[in-house]
Amino acid sequence: MNIVPIENYGSIVVRVRSGYGLFPLEDVLVTIFSEEGEKSTTVAMNYTNPSGISPEFILPATVKEGSTQVLPIARKFTVEASKEGYQTAILHGVQIYPGVLTVQNVNLAPLPDKAGQSLTEYDKEMVRQELSIGS
Repeated sequence: MNIVPIENYGSIVVRVRSGYGLFPLEDVLVTIFSEEGEKSTTVAMNYTNPSGISPEFILPATVKEGSTQVLPIARKFTVEASKEGYQTAILHGVQIYPGVLTVQNVNLAPLPDKAGQSLTEYDKEMVRQELSIGS
């Protein structure tokens, strides 16, 4: 049995918020892709909780043997966050370091509906707060 040392892994938690960044978004699909060569491979996926936070994804953080880089080095991943009614966010080159927890913040903008801009309840509340502050 091959046991890989824990120092070869890092982790990431993704926090997803509404367009203005004030309110968490639940049930956002967070997908992590490896960036190895020309092809992209899905390595992890899960949904955000009511606080807009994904589970902690444990990811390999070291590059393949034979690399000329000196440790500590980061391994690069692509993070995608998607939810119906929102524009999908894709972040390339997110770096994961061995033994380090990375926290990645993502804001998703609401998409317009057929009648124009459709605000979520979170965004409507944010607009109400802005109007009451401005008056």
